[in-house]
Parts: sequence; C-alpha cells; structure tokens
Amino acid sequence: MNEFVSLEIDFGITGIPYRRSDEGSHSWVNLVEQPEFLDLLPEPNREPILRQALIELNGSGSILSTIGCECWESSQSYGDFEHHRFGAYVATHFREDKLGKVAEDCFVVFFRLAQALGEIASPEPGSVKVLLTLKQFGYLESNRHGWQMELTTVCTWNNPVSAKTLWDYWFPTAVRCLMDASLEVEHFEETIDRETSAPTEKSSSGEPARSKRAKGST
Repeated sequence: MNEFVSLEIDFGITGIPYRRSDEGSHSWVNLVEQPEFLDLLPEPNREPILRQALIELNGSGSILSTIGCECWESSQSYGDFEHHRFGAYVATHFREDKLGKVAEDCFVVFFRLAQALGEIASPEPGSVKVLLTLKQFGYLESNRHGWQMELTTVCTWNNPVSAKTLWDYWFPTAVRCLMDASLEVEHFEETIDRETSAPTEKSSSGEPARSKRAKGST
C-alpha cells in the first residue's frame, strides 16, 4: 500500500436531500437525472476540472452519483518558506440500491483505488494526499440508505502554480480510479448473483439435488 492514499470512517450520516442557503454552497442536486443543474452550482463553476469530474461521475460510464463537492486553496508563509495547497472533494454513492449497503463494498473500492494510484506514479513525499472517507447516508423520503464515499485530493508545494498543477493531474486521476474500482465491485456482485440464482441440479431419482454451496464453504 502507498503512503499518500488513506481511508477513514466518519460515523455521522448525510440526510438526502439536504438544504443549504449559505453563499458559495448549494443544496443537493441529482445530477444523474438533472445534469443541466450543473450550470447552477457555484463550486464546479469556479473550477473546470471539478466540473468535468462531476460530468464523468454522473455520466453513462459511471455507476456512481455525486452527493456534494467543494474545492479550495490556501497559502501560508513560515519565514522564507511558503506552503501552498490546492484541494477538492467529491462525495459519491452507488446508484444501485444493492451496492454500498454494507461498508465492505466501499473497502473493496478503497483497496482497488489505492492499488491503481500506486501503480501510476510516486509523488514527492507530502506533496499529494488522497483520502477516501466513508460515511453513512439516508434518503429522507424513502427507506434507502447505505455508505457514501467522499474522495478528497490535496496537493501541496512551495508555490501556488505548482500546487495547482499537481492537483490538476492527481484529482481527475483519482476520480477515474474511483470509477474503475466501483465497476469492479459491481462485477463482483453480479458474479455472486449469477451463482446464487443458478438452477439446482436434479438427482438420478428426479428429485432436486441440494444446491451447490459457494466456494470455500463446507
């Protein structure tokens, strides 16, 4: 496992739809069903790369949908040393009810995400941090609930241009790795569904035989 990708669990819960009226933020929007609402959101309009990530995450090539997002930058000086950061997060959950109901689905996504990012490149120590935060969600007008995955990418350098350049690469890269990792979970669940729904064999007497157990069971 690489050192710049980490996992944490937030034991709070996000109620959907949520309502926000503060300037620079927005209430929940279903961008899968209403992609035109993207033009009304302040965060992606401030940052084109975040906007493109939202398009991809809510598009036809993804099995995820977004819950919220934000981007930010900061600068600090320590004598002759300057510390510049650029970061963003995007919160997602699986579109299908059957995926992400248990945290184990998201653990699989994390390990695949970390593996894929580690195979791409090794950034300078401390320059790139990718965090996947798991948090429960629940729809207030239905009984749907499960675990969301909030992907945060923060890049740090000694000048703002380099910090932003790093982020311009690592944020969309992390988003695409997240999408690929989520597809692997869907494929795994489909394989299980096919095995459990397979017809039972008949014994020589014509009576249904006991169905085969899953691999590894006795």
